[in-house]
Amino acid sequence: MSNPTTLWRLKQTSELFLDSYVADGDNAVFLSLWGRDTAIHELIAKLTLPLAEGG
Repeated sequence: MSNPTTLWRLKQTSELFLDSYVADGDNAVFLSLWGRDTAIHELIAKLTLPLAEGG
């Protein structure tokens, strides 16, 4: 019997779930995301925008 994987919901994008990540200090190096393609594109767009523009 396998153990279920815990998924964490991202606050910034409610339709995305994170199941694992690798970090180097405060910087994310790798994210394993689960969700709709459009939600992943939305997150990538938010990461590239400055805070003043909604990033």
